[in-house]
Amino acid sequence: MTGYAIMAALIMRLKLFLTPHICIFVGIIFSSKLALPFFSPTLKFRSLLPYVSNNQLRYALIVGLIAGMSYHGVSNVKHEFSRLGEYSDYAQEQLMLWIIENTNPHDAFLGSMPTMANVKLSTGRPIINHPHYEHVKARTRTKLVYSLFSRRPLTEVYSIISQMNATYAIVEEGWCWAKRRKGCNVYEAFDTEEPQYITRPPTCPLLIRNPHPFKIVFKNAVYVILKI
Repeated sequence: MTGYAIMAALIMRLKLFLTPHICIFVGIIFSSKLALPFFSPTLKFRSLLPYVSNNQLRYALIVGLIAGMSYHGVSNVKHEFSRLGEYSDYAQEQLMLWIIENTNPHDAFLGSMPTMANVKLSTGRPIINHPHYEHVKARTRTKLVYSLFSRRPLTEVYSIISQMNATYAIVEEGWCWAKRRKGCNVYEAFDTEEPQYITRPPTCPLLIRNPHPFKIVFKNAVYVILKI
């Protein structure tokens, strides 16, 4: 536990490793039976407080912990409650509503992993690539799905995608047109994997302009749904 505490003090993100230990420690303190060994008379610090009972010492420790947590905790909670705002993504709402109203419950979708997570959560439709599972088959499947954003010919991409038992593919226009720093586009990542296509234009814009053999069935300012 000491090691995790040092890690949490040095690197804020690593406090997640300390949190389970703190929960266990606090639970032990609140239990009179489990906490008894920590207040044994044989321990050196108990000789400094000979007239304080174990229960009194335990309650004092509990109060001290709560006070320490409240020192910054109360102000942090007040700050969080004072924040007012509203999250709105109208384009994504349109996408989800169209899927719910115009597709069958067993129609499967594929696309970028962030969008697939929302499709699964909001519509309950099957998805081909899930961002919350990590294994070799999932990585391989996702790489094949991301051929939508490579430089491969459309017919070749269609051949790959059509073998994945998906009904629809979702493409974000931002992934096609966004200007990113050199080396940060998805198709540039494919250039190292597929140098034979490096002279070809990116596939993604073609999916929006002239997607044959795919078929556009939905389009708004951000998303395009292609029927496979």
